[in-house]
Amino acid sequence: AEPEKTYSVPGFISVLLEFVDKLNLHDTVFVGHSLGGHIILDASARLLSAKAFVIFGTPPINIPPDMGKYFLPNPVFPLAYKPDLTNDEIKNLASAFVKKNIEIPDIIINDIKRTHKKMRAYLGASMTPENMTNEVEIIENIGKPITIFHGADDQLVNGEYFKELNIPTLWDNEIKIISDSGHCPQLENPKEFNLKLNAFLDQIF
Repeated sequence: AEPEKTYSVPGFISVLLEFVDKLNLHDTVFVGHSLGGHIILDASARLLSAKAFVIFGTPPINIPPDMGKYFLPNPVFPLAYKPDLTNDEIKNLASAFVKKNIEIPDIIINDIKRTHKKMRAYLGASMTPENMTNEVEIIENIGKPITIFHGADDQLVNGEYFKELNIPTLWDNEIKIISDSGHCPQLENPKEFNLKLNAFLDQIF
């Protein structure tokens, strides 16, 4: 009903919080991928009963942001905020979500096609300093167990950046690298991803 308001990080946070409330999911572990990880970090102060957090494909953003530090240079980034995409542009965007030179999973192609074109445009327009949160401060003070996964061959996120962060509650005090995978390790190497995720959950529950 209000795409300009809802298709933004604050809008997605509101959706998440209502979803959690409606299904009474307060006492749980929240897992966020890419944009979803940013949403979870930014919502964490309002997820007071959360057991723990898992993020992957999500470099915590500082204020003022330094995108060149968090992300690797990749020509597909503007496509993520372009309303109308050609089939070739969809394929190019999808190819950046996995490691190089592999067949793109159909689910990524289909998800891009299904995404409302207004979402991409409004999300990009909403990413202004006044709408951004200092996620570095959030993750330093999150006060709950957190683990960060990173695909070893991610074409979008700069894995070296994570070494700069101070995260007192980071599981095993290390970033968990998922081998043989890019930005979507849950799709590219689900066996290793699930083993690490389940090991973390075993520590929480």
